[in-house]
Amino acid sequence: MNPRTPTALALMERRYGLTDRETAATYGYGLPGDEKPRTKQQPPGLDALAIEVLTGRKAPTRREGKTAPPLPWEAREKARESHNGKKIHERGCGGWADQEIDAPTTDELTRISELNGTSFTESMKTPAVIAAFKDWSACMTGKGHPGFKDPFEAARSVTRPEGAPAGPQEIALALAEIDCKAETGLVGTWFAAESTIQTTIVDEQRQVLDAFKTKNEAAAREAGKRTEG
Repeated sequence: MNPRTPTALALMERRYGLTDRETAATYGYGLPGDEKPRTKQQPPGLDALAIEVLTGRKAPTRREGKTAPPLPWEAREKARESHNGKKIHERGCGGWADQEIDAPTTDELTRISELNGTSFTESMKTPAVIAAFKDWSACMTGKGHPGFKDPFEAARSVTRPEGAPAGPQEIALALAEIDCKAETGLVGTWFAAESTIQTTIVDEQRQVLDAFKTKNEAAAREAGKRTEG
């Protein structure tokens, strides 16, 4: 198992990899709570008809040896036309609710997410960050961990069984990564490079971002009014 997929909060904290030495000293590349069994997200306990009404799609089924989609809204087959004399919306009640409050669309959400990812990937191509990676790699070699071009390679090298605690080798690698970041100033350099790129993106996409913010805030207000009755 590779290190556990982080939560949203941990993702922000670990945007540039490990930085918290105290946590790494105990959990290595993991997170507090990794030793506990994880509960997989399950679709709501709805019957086939309820799923059709909610999603506008028929409940996933396995056919011709193919695996069913893990979530109802990923199914391709459309729901029946109506139920109890009422039309079933194309995207079900969930999609209808989004339309009623004019919520951001999937495409709009994806575009914003892509902007966030673009600044990150482009920052790694800047001369300053490339040079910092080389310094970090040399530092890691000096601490007995050769062969890693960047922190992500170090993280990917860690494998351990689901729920198992971090071993001494993993912890040693994690601590070396953090120490080398501190010694080379990698995180500061990386943050500065990405911040510059983000500023440029925000300036270029100001109209799109402002429109998304306005729409999202209005949808949240409308949803609040509707749920308050």
